[in-house]
Amino acid sequence: MALDSKFEQGLRLMLEAIAEEQTAGRAPLTAAEMERELDEIARLRGRPAFYPYLGSGFGRGARAMLADGRWVIDFALGIGVHLFGHGNHDLIETAIRAAAADVVMQGNLIFNREYHHLMATLMAHAPRGMANCWLSLSGADANENALKIVRQ
Repeated sequence: MALDSKFEQGLRLMLEAIAEEQTAGRAPLTAAEMERELDEIARLRGRPAFYPYLGSGFGRGARAMLADGRWVIDFALGIGVHLFGHGNHDLIETAIRAAAADVVMQGNLIFNREYHHLMATLMAHAPRGMANCWLSLSGADANENALKIVRQ
């Protein structure tokens, strides 16, 4: 069996285990247990939560599970579910592949082939007139770098 094939098999098993854990999860809290935990959080942070809900840490697509076992459509827990939704298998696979890579890609100092591929893909879909692409780790980095570039 080739190394890639073993990796693919291990990746599939890991994704299945994650999905099983998310659906089985921990035992849901009772209403009283959830209220006690929310009271303790309020005490520790100095004020109660605006929304008295406690997430379980599990989600699938646009839905998130609360600590009491109820599923809700996520308009807040994952900041609007992010772009891909909770538990997206493509993102999980990408994160696992990145974690298994030998070299960590750290932005603008040293590039790797994925950096080049992403930039080329973005530029192929960019509006006409855009000549350059600059990848940043966050929106704050992007704004800071844009200001530096404009000043030059």
